[in-house]
Amino acid sequence: MFDPLTIALEVDGRSINPDEYTSGIVEILGSTIKMLAHEHAWFDGDEIVLPTCTQSGPDQVAAASDIFLLGAAWGLWERGEGALRTFGGHLVSSNESVNTPEGAKEMIVFRLSPDVRPHLRFLVASERMRRMHERFYVDVVVSGAVAHRVKRLADGPVPLPPTAFVSEMEAYAVLAITETLFVPVTADPAPYLGLTLVEWVRCFAVLQEFTKERRDDGPLVAWKHAEGLALLASAGILEVSARRFVENITFGKGSTDLFDAPMIRADGQWWIFAPALWNAHIPRIVLSAISSGGAQVKYKGPAFERWVVKQFSDAGITCKPMKFNRDGDEYLRMSTRDPSTTPDNLAAA
Repeated sequence: MFDPLTIALEVDGRSINPDEYTSGIVEILGSTIKMLAHEHAWFDGDEIVLPTCTQSGPDQVAAASDIFLLGAAWGLWERGEGALRTFGGHLVSSNESVNTPEGAKEMIVFRLSPDVRPHLRFLVASERMRRMHERFYVDVVVSGAVAHRVKRLADGPVPLPPTAFVSEMEAYAVLAITETLFVPVTADPAPYLGLTLVEWVRCFAVLQEFTKERRDDGPLVAWKHAEGLALLASAGILEVSARRFVENITFGKGSTDLFDAPMIRADGQWWIFAPALWNAHIPRIVLSAISSGGAQVKYKGPAFERWVVKQFSDAGITCKPMKFNRDGDEYLRMSTRDPSTTPDNLAAA
């Protein structure tokens, strides 16, 4: 969920990717909070409300490491269960002999065996998207091509893209999401969970700059609603959209992780878990947040199909769409052959 370009550090002779290290902390912390919330009923509706924070001593820090291990296991279970639901496969429980931790009453071993074939296709598609986004990142951010169109919020109101951007990352996000969904982000008026795509990008970009300016505050940055709404208003976001954004990214029962939902309720106010945003990869976070909330970009499939047809047509190859039914559902298939010679039509004849 971080910038597509990163660095590697060598520590004690080992190569370490700082983004992967930080990403692991963010993901495990999120799964740990969800695990404890279910155990102690920290819910207000679907939102998680943490109890009052106290100063931790060495004993509490030591105990927290064990809880983090349980949180990591919880996260692995959620991801494994999600993979089974998405890609199919098997779940097998076993009473095989294992080293039961001290104090544990029972140990059950679960083995998750998802179908790797669709999972591999998903990984290949994800890698292709990552490489495409990496190229856009170089073109927009590394090259400095849009630096002259970036306007800092401290200097006054900033209109929505494409007129201006609050950061190079925002400009990159607009391009990356446009190319991923095959529609200009700035021209799509449809609301997704109450915000348009350009509003989603702008809100996350503002939040990212907000936390960067407060690095000295530590990993938790206070979010005061009145000031926060005024900040988003200066960035061209209507109050109704700003409130919906805060609602969408407040960590809760259905949140995927702290990248999608970095806002945490505790001590009677809202806090931002800043490490999830400092170097966040906004295109992936926006698309993930929308998907996690159950919204769908319905035109993405047809738009992609039109793009495929255009690629063949521009190369002088005839490409025609064909509709067919399977189990009562209608599908659209692209073919560069005469439709009358396809196996389905030959069989029907």
